[in-house]
Amino acid sequence: MTDSAGALIPPASGTARFFNINQWLPPDFAPTAVLAGELIERLRGLGVPLVLVSRQRGSQSAAVAEGVEHRVIDCLTAGPTGIAAKLLTCPKFGWRALKILGRELR
Repeated sequence: MTDSAGALIPPASGTARFFNINQWLPPDFAPTAVLAGELIERLRGLGVPLVLVSRQRGSQSAAVAEGVEHRVIDCLTAGPTGIAAKLLTCPKFGWRALKILGRELR
């Protein structure tokens, strides 16, 4: 089955979920957050169940989109600055995301 743009749409089933794992999600202005926001809206429009796994920066609301499950790994008052800080936080995020994914898939 394809949508109006010709993209393949996976069959919907009661147990299939799409996991979007990204450090930042909308309303954050990080480029990957903007791209993730577009993907979220597209998949929601197709009725695909979503589980979002991300960090939360500052006082942003944890509710990214209505009807979407959101697992917040940690809350940061500000994003990591400097290359050393970024290199230290990325593996932690990946490890925590993997643990959440493992619990969700049990």
